[in-house]
Amino acid sequence: MRMRRAWIDIPLEGGLLHARTGLPDRWDIWEERVWTIQPGQQRPGLHISQRRLARSIRQDLWRGLQNVRGFVPRVQVGPADHSLKIKAGGVLMASHAASGLGDRIAAVLDHPDNKIRWLAFASTKGD
Repeated sequence: MRMRRAWIDIPLEGGLLHARTGLPDRWDIWEERVWTIQPGQQRPGLHISQRRLARSIRQDLWRGLQNVRGFVPRVQVGPADHSLKIKAGGVLMASHAASGLGDRIAAVLDHPDNKIRWLAFASTKGD
């Protein structure tokens, strides 16, 4: 029987970290991006849910890197001067270093269709 691990959202200063429970609090590999939300990218009356955005990025990060043995993704999202700061990467549970892993993470983050889909999913009605 395979045990499923829980994913949790850990609040940070104005942002959150979406990670799997039971893992060390570390980043073995990561890429960071700052996204400025342009007018027109977000409909009026909506705001970006950091939780939904982090979850969507983590899912696509996993899809793109699921063949990397021992890789467990994690995503951190937070505000940065009218922008969003994204840190995506993860923990390497295997003892070997994955060659080109940073480039593969960057490819997932920089794919324009991914960003459009993530922002659409993360847009929710404000209070």
